[in-house]
Amino acid sequence: MKHSQVIAELLSGEEVDGLKNIFNGMDVQNKGSISYEELKTGLHKLGSQLAENEVQQLMEAVSTFLTSKSLLFSF
Repeated sequence: MKHSQVIAELLSGEEVDGLKNIFNGMDVQNKGSISYEELKTGLHKLGSQLAENEVQQLMEAVSTFLTSKSLLFSF
C-alpha cells in the first residue's frame, strides 16, 4: 500500500489537499521529494519557529518512518 493511500484513509480529502499544497510549496525543484533545506525554509515560511536541531529531528523521523514502512512520498 502506498503511503498516499494510508494518508487518504486517515485524513479527509480537504486535509490531504492541504498537505499536498504544503508539500508542493516546499518542493521548489519539483523533484517529488524535499531536501533538508527545503523543509527548513518551508517551515519558516509557514511561521514555524523550530530550532535547527528540531528540524533535523523532524527530517530524520520522517525519513526513518518512510524507510521502515518502505513507502514513497508521492501523491
